[in-house]
Amino acid sequence: MSPSMTALRRPTQSAPEIAAPKNSDGSLLRVENLRVEFRTPAGPVPAVDGVTFDLAPGEILGIVGESGSGKSVALSSIVGLTRGEASGISGSAHFGGLDLITASEKELRKVRGRDIGMVFQNPMTSLNPVRTIGTQLAEAISLHYKGLSRSELKDRVIAALRQVGVPAAEKRLGQYAHEFSGGMQQRAMIAMALVNSPRLVIADEPTTALDVTIQAQVLDLLVQARDELGASIIIVTHDLGVLAEIADRIVVMYAGRMVESGSVYDIFDRPRHPYTERLQACLPSLETPRKRLLTVAGQAPVLGARPSGCAFHPRCFLASDICFTEDPASTTVGDGHVASCHHSDLMAAHVKEDL
Repeated sequence: MSPSMTALRRPTQSAPEIAAPKNSDGSLLRVENLRVEFRTPAGPVPAVDGVTFDLAPGEILGIVGESGSGKSVALSSIVGLTRGEASGISGSAHFGGLDLITASEKELRKVRGRDIGMVFQNPMTSLNPVRTIGTQLAEAISLHYKGLSRSELKDRVIAALRQVGVPAAEKRLGQYAHEFSGGMQQRAMIAMALVNSPRLVIADEPTTALDVTIQAQVLDLLVQARDELGASIIIVTHDLGVLAEIADRIVVMYAGRMVESGSVYDIFDRPRHPYTERLQACLPSLETPRKRLLTVAGQAPVLGARPSGCAFHPRCFLASDICFTEDPASTTVGDGHVASCHHSDLMAAHVKEDL
């Protein structure tokens, strides 16, 4: 376990606050009806369609789905990183009173890196290869906190690297990304995301291409950020198992839409959408007799070729005539548990039979 993160508290020479700590409803982030379209030769293609969720202060939210489900696009659009590529972004994302969807680029630059930290999927392509790790971390601080001396910046950068478990931090300030291992690169990315003690950390596939030991260490760092800095965390992943131990709530996405959301207990112990249940069936277990792992039959639809009715029906073992023609509405199936399935009751009975 890495040292305490108290050294990552914000500098006393604090920049003026851009947003209040919470929205009026008590949430830190409230996303409503988010839609994102991209231009293609065949016309606009929806990548995210009607995503709605909220995030409480200090909560860890997991967003899971296969590649192409829209999870990364949704989070990138919330912080304004798809504005140059998307042909249309609508909906709202209220963060402490500021709507990130309609905020100006100047407003977003003040929030990104200070109130919202980002951990990207591939640190080797996210870190600047021609600038040292220390220079990049120092820039992340000085962009938001003016007037810090070089020695203060250096001390803070060293503290940030130490807090995420980078050994010999002072000696590694002058090294470049290629001189770090994959695990150390991801630690440097996490240090950059946490160095200004953000209220929200968005981690996009933070454990991709890392061995299981390093994966566990990276996840521990994110949990530590929540526990010691009070940050809320959103983890985007295609691996439901990554979220089992650390998430408070989970959102399941398929073909650009949310198909289920609920507490980690709801999602794992009483899923109400067949896609969620199939994702779980793909996970190996040490607690049950050895058996052949299942897969989700078929393939996820490509952008612009979403099937009619429920998008999951070509792969669903519960599909009936209504699934082919009518898109299911989001239905509350429990306290804070929502599913978009015509047969959520049948799904509940199916899960009960397997218990």
